[in-house]
Amino acid sequence: MTWMLDLPQIVATGAAVATFPVLLVAQAARRGRPWALIAGAALQALVWVAVVTLLGPRLGPADWLAGGSLLVALWLGWFQVISVLHRGFSLQLMVELAKGAETRDELAARYANGRGLDWLLDKRIRGLEAVKLARRHDQVLQITPRGLFVARIARLYKHLTGIGAGG
Repeated sequence: MTWMLDLPQIVATGAAVATFPVLLVAQAARRGRPWALIAGAALQALVWVAVVTLLGPRLGPADWLAGGSLLVALWLGWFQVISVLHRGFSLQLMVELAKGAETRDELAARYANGRGLDWLLDKRIRGLEAVKLARRHDQVLQITPRGLFVARIARLYKHLTGIGAGG
């Protein structure tokens, strides 16, 4: 038995791949804004729907599902790449070592173009506060009920996957 994609599936999945640069360009145009990645994904989805609708033959539900699934898989893969590049602490340490840092103090001072490790910790805390996982009260950082829920899930995940502290 031979398995082949039919033309509507090729159009739906091919358009998902072909419109991927829309996500990259939209994200790059709004660099530094927290919503840029989501806005880029939404724009790509709109372009994908337009391309498939205008250029493709009549698609059935399975064809839309195939293309949409590939679109989501591309997003998830790209989100992971972005996460590693933007939040990869060890990766950034390697960049600083390549620039010539030799000691722990030099690494700490050079991190993030001289903003340092205190800046990194403050940025991460601001991120937790922004999504309401933690809050400050009289200079004391407190976990919120939502944060406690996420922490418990993370602890379970780390336990099940064998990821130790810090990883």
